[in-house]
Amino acid sequence: MAIVYARRGCVVTWSGGRTILTQDQPWDAEAALVKARPELFQDEPVTLHGRPPQSAAAEPETAAQAPGEKRRTRARRR
Repeated sequence: MAIVYARRGCVVTWSGGRTILTQDQPWDAEAALVKARPELFQDEPVTLHGRPPQSAAAEPETAAQAPGEKRRTRARRR
């Protein structure tokens, strides 16, 4: 059984009635709606859950000062 995923969330009116789709919702590739409206589906999900986006995968900032590093800070007013 092949699985396809909804490209976006929307309400679809088609020959079989009205159906609510949510983004990344899995559907059987042989389903009547998928065959009637293939442009609404794709083989891979839009969002891959459980992995951070590529921009978030960058090296995290450090809170501690590295040896020899000078940080510019302002003293809090009291």
